[in-house]
Amino acid sequence: MASPRVAHQSRALLLRFLSRPTAASSSSASASASASAEQSLNPFLPHKSAASGRWTPPLYSARRQAMLARAALIAGGGGASGMLESLPPSKKVQKLQERLTALSLDADAAAPSSAAPSAPESQAAIRARALAHAQAKGPYKGRPVKRLFKGKTDERKRPMRAKETQRKLEGMDKEIGEWRKSIKDAKKKTRPSLPF
Repeated sequence: MASPRVAHQSRALLLRFLSRPTAASSSSASASASASAEQSLNPFLPHKSAASGRWTPPLYSARRQAMLARAALIAGGGGASGMLESLPPSKKVQKLQERLTALSLDADAAAPSSAAPSAPESQAAIRARALAHAQAKGPYKGRPVKRLFKGKTDERKRPMRAKETQRKLEGMDKEIGEWRKSIKDAKKKTRPSLPF
């Protein structure tokens, strides 16, 4: 999956994270009850300070959380979720786990159909499959799809332009012949009648 160098770097990054006291206490499920509230806070989530009552940002930014989640996945090897369970819960870790389960479900669903040869799909079947996919993922997620988004003007007008270009090209040989004949006739008219 990943090159040995990338896997080694990922393992080192993950070990550095897990060796820190805040990460170790928040990721271990068997934290002692006598541990203070400050040590048991999740470093990936913002929390409210007991002293001031104000919110404190997470210790790790969203970008670093995503880096750690990818590193945990790569460092885990070929397993389904790698070492993601060793990280504290966060949006980035949850999102990566959801994507992995979706990929495994897609792979399981595609495996039996790949053995049998499939017939070409009709336009209606392709559109229905695309709409179902759009409702599950992407900008249409959670919305009723009555009509697809308009798209860009260039994309919408492309089929009409292609038809118009094809129509014009069909009669082009005739038009070129007529144009050449008219040029030849114009030259004859402008030529003097006398040879000198």
